[in-house]
Amino acid sequence: MEQMPGHRILGDRYEMTRRIDQCGETIVYLGRDAVSGRMVTVREFCPSPIMRQDARGQILVQPGCEVQYKSLSSDYEELCRYLMGLPAELPFVRPFELIRQNGTVYSVEWYAGAETLGDHLARIGRPIGWNTLKKMLTPMVRAMDRIHTDGIYHRGISAETLLITEREELLLSPDEREAVFAMRRNLSAGNPAEVTEQLISMLEKTATNEEFVARLKGWMNVYEKDGYTTGKSFMK
Repeated sequence: MEQMPGHRILGDRYEMTRRIDQCGETIVYLGRDAVSGRMVTVREFCPSPIMRQDARGQILVQPGCEVQYKSLSSDYEELCRYLMGLPAELPFVRPFELIRQNGTVYSVEWYAGAETLGDHLARIGRPIGWNTLKKMLTPMVRAMDRIHTDGIYHRGISAETLLITEREELLLSPDEREAVFAMRRNLSAGNPAEVTEQLISMLEKTATNEEFVARLKGWMNVYEKDGYTTGKSFMK
């Protein structure tokens, strides 16, 4: 992890201690909530082609990119506020606060403390049994059905964007959030909720991992033909 040159305080409450990653349009920091003492993840909206960060941590928009920044940051805030309003039981890591500071917008999440599904599979060195996998996938797919109904669709779900908790529950990571969620206005065709219903039905009718993979490949062909994208890395 990259150590920051000095701790920064966000919103007079969140201490940003380490820069840990850059995902899509955000720079990710590990931090601490000064009120509760809990660890947090802070995401700084800073799309690198049109913005840069100076030595003081101020975010500066490149000359001539002001309109583009305003549009992108508005979309980012809209998506974050949507996720903040979802029921707590849905298995998504989501922000609980948005803060404007240093010339940009920050989203703050409680630190998940989970590993990616890909890392988990590599660590245990064996596949997850079908009964366990089905139990893990079903709440996620039903959650997707909910957001599809709201006009949000997913793209790029993979073993790297799914987190697994100590209780073997799946969470959808905010990493690569821009690649995972998009507003419905970007869809080229069809109703995403109908597609999710097909996947739920597939889960209910499948008995083994191998059968699920075979069914999923066929489902992907239809899904992509109708104008959606599923993220083929799910199959790796």
